[in-house]
Amino acid sequence: MSASVMALQIALGLGMVGLAVSVLFLRNLMASAVALAGFSLLLALEFYVLQAPDVAIAEAGIGAGLTTAIFMVAIRAVGAKGKKKLEAEAPRKPEPPKPETPQEVPSTDEPVAGEARQDAAPPEAEAEAEPPQPANPEPPAPEVPAVPDVPAVPDVPETPNPEPLPPEKEAP
Repeated sequence: MSASVMALQIALGLGMVGLAVSVLFLRNLMASAVALAGFSLLLALEFYVLQAPDVAIAEAGIGAGLTTAIFMVAIRAVGAKGKKKLEAEAPRKPEPPKPETPQEVPSTDEPVAGEARQDAAPPEAEAEAEPPQPANPEPPAPEVPAVPDVPAVPDVPETPNPEPLPPEKEAP
């Protein structure tokens, strides 16, 4: 293999790697389809250099031509619909979680410093009071209906094996 052919193959290989990476990272789908067509053309040239002209023609016609045309038609057809669908499915900002227990509202009847509240319960009574209930208690579990009794399957008596069939007679 001559040095010029080897240099051409290295250049084609690097070009294909570069186009393959660009297909992955391009944000525009049309640009990705064009980069994929360029990749197919470089691959067709590589097949020609490897002395496979029939494969090179097929790759250029189908890989670069037909596939790229189908991609472009599909991207154009889905383009407007796809953008609307993506916007509709875009995640929205989550709402902050609501507190489990209601927040206590300060009373306006608070005593002034140095005065005692007259309706205040003694500290022992507060300790015996029930704990506050959550704002949204869990609903009770639904009742599962009872399964009716299923009668047992009666035992099937064993049948004796019938008499074996006589051997077949050969035709004359």
